[in-house]
Amino acid sequence: MSLKKLIVMVLFSLFTAVSVQATESPVKSESISKSESVQKSIESVNINKASAEEMSDKLKGIGQAKAKAIVDYRNINGAFSSAEELTKVKGIGKAILEKNKGRILL
Repeated sequence: MSLKKLIVMVLFSLFTAVSVQATESPVKSESISKSESVQKSIESVNINKASAEEMSDKLKGIGQAKAKAIVDYRNINGAFSSAEELTKVKGIGKAILEKNKGRILL
C-alpha cells in the first residue's frame, strides 16, 4: 500500500468520524432540553399541600422559618387562593414572589 493511499484512508476515516459526531449533537441537546423541563417541574411546589421542608428546598429565598410561616398561615386561614396571597405571610414580599413565579402551584 502506498503512502498516498494510506493518507487518503486516514483522512477519510477522520472526516467520517467528525460527520457522525456532528449529526449526534442535536439529539444530545434535545435530551438536555427534556431533562431541563423535567427538572423545572420537579422544582415546582404546591403551596397548599407542601410541607415546610419541601417549600424551603424548592422555593428561592424561602428558608425554614419562612416556610414554617407559610404553613402556619395556611393552617389558620385555609388554602391559598392565589400565589399573590403569599405576600400576606410575614417576610414574603413581591420580590420573593417574583423569584418563584414559575415554581408556585395551587
